[in-house]
Amino acid sequence: MQHLARRSFGLVARRGYETNAAGNIEIPKERLLQLIRCEATTMASMESTQLSVNNLLKLWDQPSINALKLSTKFLYHELPIRYAVRTKELEMAPSWMKTKNFEEVLQLYAKSFEELRMMQEPTDAEGLFKFEQLLLTIKRRQAGVVPMLGAVVHEVRSQGLLDSTKHTKYINDYLNQFFTSRISSELLVSQHLALHQAVHDSDSRFNTDKTRAGLLHKSCKPAEIIEDAAEHATRLCDRQFGQAPEIRMRGHLGAALPYFPDQLYYISFELIKNAMRAITEFHADKSVLPPVTITIACPSDSDSLGIMVEDEGGGIPLHMLHKVWQYSFTTVKKQKIEESLAHAQADGGTGLYMVSDSDTRADPLAGLGFGLPLARLYAQAFGGQLKLMSLAGHGTNAYLHLDRTGNVIRTGSTRHHTLKYVEVESQFPH
Repeated sequence: MQHLARRSFGLVARRGYETNAAGNIEIPKERLLQLIRCEATTMASMESTQLSVNNLLKLWDQPSINALKLSTKFLYHELPIRYAVRTKELEMAPSWMKTKNFEEVLQLYAKSFEELRMMQEPTDAEGLFKFEQLLLTIKRRQAGVVPMLGAVVHEVRSQGLLDSTKHTKYINDYLNQFFTSRISSELLVSQHLALHQAVHDSDSRFNTDKTRAGLLHKSCKPAEIIEDAAEHATRLCDRQFGQAPEIRMRGHLGAALPYFPDQLYYISFELIKNAMRAITEFHADKSVLPPVTITIACPSDSDSLGIMVEDEGGGIPLHMLHKVWQYSFTTVKKQKIEESLAHAQADGGTGLYMVSDSDTRADPLAGLGFGLPLARLYAQAFGGQLKLMSLAGHGTNAYLHLDRTGNVIRTGSTRHHTLKYVEVESQFPH
């Protein structure tokens, strides 16, 4: 028998249920899980809390046991809402998307929701520790979600289902909504784990580095992050093509803003990697390659910081430009895609914001078509933008704008919209 406190579901004692000495209702585990699944339907209609950078600074800036208790209380109530929304959206997806990998993703989120709701709200040191361990379990369990959804896109594309414009638009909108929520949820979990580590480990970088509030850097310098990403991209380009274009940086190289270094790294690496590949392939017959030029602009009277990545890699035809934002679009051959999927699933899919003391920043999921769409979502997470301008036959400019104020809240879709999915699914053949 499993114990279920009255407060969890607002139950009252009634015939068929027994109460124990503590006054809690005892019901079979199977029945309890049924009630939790019903609760997921209710919670999927609730609004999740949207946070700005400044909200995160206030909540996680000073590591202390009181801050940890506050963070635990917030996430204990917040995460089930977010996972309930994701679970219901996965359940209501059209049948043509529901491959084996898709169903596995659904089960991952359903299990995470159930575990959170089965846990009593932490009120003491033991409870705080158990909650931290549960979040670690959830984080590791969901690490492979991105490559699994990459496999879903690959499979439906292989079946010819994405030849339909309607199908392509639907899956793109669906994944944008899914990943927007996932990015923010993963960030909240990572922030809490960093806070827990700072409180209980005096030597943790999250405790000793006062320029940080968890994963958030209070004075993040984009030039330093870009240099790091450029070195990584240069090594990969040189290894694949035998040469790599020079990186030239200019502008406000000392500019800083409150931001998440790992998110900026992901965006920068994706843009620089793409620029290098385009240049190297377009100028394959030349011994000297044109450079990738990166400009940082941060005027004192502006609320945003701008980054421009320029290349002379031949550009993108105008009629193809919109496709770079589609998860289903890639120029990589099928065999390479399958190799990328196998590699991503083997290492846990760390291309999507998996950060801890033991993590290393992995390459984005090369060849799946997820790189630029995910980079744009990261940019938009706290009020930023990522846009491309291209001149076919010459090159491409990428423009990244980041909010400097820390006040912008990226809302997006925060709850499940059943009608939207039912209407769209009815337009597609099964």
